[in-house]
Order: sequence, then C-alpha cells, then structure tokens
Amino acid sequence: MIKIEEIEILDESFINKIENFASPERFQFYFFFNAVNMVNYGHTSFYDCFILKNGKTTKIIGLFIDFNYYLYGKDWTQEELKIVRDRIDFKSFPNEFHFVGTYELINQLFEKTDIKTNDFKNRIFYKITDKIKPSNTLLILYPTLTDLDELAQLCMEAHREEYKELSVRPLEDFINTARNQISKSSIVINKNGAEITGFCTAMYVESDEPMIGTLYVREKYRNKGIGKSLLNYLTSELMTKAKACYLMTERDNKSANKVMESIGFNNIYEHLDKTITAPKNM
Repeated sequence: MIKIEEIEILDESFINKIENFASPERFQFYFFFNAVNMVNYGHTSFYDCFILKNGKTTKIIGLFIDFNYYLYGKDWTQEELKIVRDRIDFKSFPNEFHFVGTYELINQLFEKTDIKTNDFKNRIFYKITDKIKPSNTLLILYPTLTDLDELAQLCMEAHREEYKELSVRPLEDFINTARNQISKSSIVINKNGAEITGFCTAMYVESDEPMIGTLYVREKYRNKGIGKSLLNYLTSELMTKAKACYLMTERDNKSANKVMESIGFNNIYEHLDKTITAPKNM
C-alpha cells in the first residue's frame, strides 16, 4: 500500500529515517542534509516535507525550502512518481526555481509535462577507499601565507569560471577562505617558477571520510597533467588516515571524470540540479 508520511518537524527522528534511507552511501544526500541543517539553524524556511512509502519500504522523499525542492528516490514506480508529481504545484514556482536530487527521478518528474527546464548542475559523485601513492611527476606544495594574495585571486577565478554570472562574491571572501585553508593544510598547489599554476582543496580534513573541494588549473597550464597530480597528491595524503574520500564532478566533463577514475575514484551516484525556465499549466 502506497502512503505519504507528512513531516512537520525536521528533528532527529526524521534525520535518522533519512540516514537509513541513504545507507550505505550517505554522501549521495550531501545537499539534502545541508538543506535540513539550514532549516534547523534558522537560515531558511521549509514549506513541505514528505516520505512516500510502499508498505514499509521508503521509495521517495521530498523537501521544499526557499528556492529549492529536494527529491530523492530508490526503485520508484510510475504510480509512485505520479503521486509525487500530483502533489507538487509546479505553477507556483518562479523561473530559476531549483529541483535537486536523484538524476533519473528529477528527469522523470518533468516528463509528460510542458514545463521548460534547464540543467543547472549535473553531477557525478565519486568515492575512493583504496590507499594510493602520490605521483612523482610534479612538485606539489602546501602554500604559505606568502602565497595568500595570488591564491585568493586564483580561487575567485575558479569560482567565476564555474558559476559565471552567478558568481558575485568579493575578493575578501576568497582571501579569508584561502587563509583558513592554508592554516588547516587543506589546500595544495603547483608552481611554475613563482606563479601558482593550480590548486586542489579538501573539506572535512579531520574526518575519516573527507571530501575533495575544488580542483582548478589556470587555463594556460591545462592539459599538462597538473590537475591529476594535484588531485593524486591530496587524495593520497587524505587517505593515509581516512577510510574513504569523496568528490563531485560535472557529469558531462568526460576528460575530468577519466582523471578521477584513473586515480581510483568510483562512480557511486548521479545527481541533478534542474531549474524551471518557463512554468506552465500541467
């Protein structure tokens, strides 16, 4: 029997249910748990939250917060998908509203509708569990505060390249972030003489399951193996103490994905962030 459990409070009981649903790869719900934390810390409001079950089996979960609707599913049927589609009032969402979650679920949600959409971020989530050796091809360094200004500028360039016109953060933000990364040894760089050619960052470096953050190489230094050497070195450093390491890439960036896989990362999940571009009647 298919039924929907209405969620009114995103408390520990709800989080435990989602963690059980996410098992064994909690990382696939990375953005969902961030959204839950934003609600619980008072940074955003939520307007709908549900768990769709068939018998005792959870099939689809949904969370609607400001500007984003998160939807994750496992082994759903078309009947279950229709229940979710009927629940969501697509006409109420403005242009650029985001639907985020399981790649196939989000795509199927908009099938058989006349709603125009655009894929904002189409990602693959990767995981590595094997210890690896650092590459000896290039010299990889931990930056110092003497590198701070150049590194912050490069971090801002990376952000602008990824987010384009949506990148509005001032340089001061990147200076503060880079300073923090230097102090925590969560960033490595390569240099050509005095110039930084690229960098790779890590998140949760004190965790036993850290995450690679940003990998960026200046355009004039690309296709020279620098990115692979940076990623290889930082991953090998993290894996000396960690039981696993994660990262995200763009699904359509075939060359980058080959680099991840050549180092030993395995595709564990495909994630989609889709925006409405012209909502219409169903």
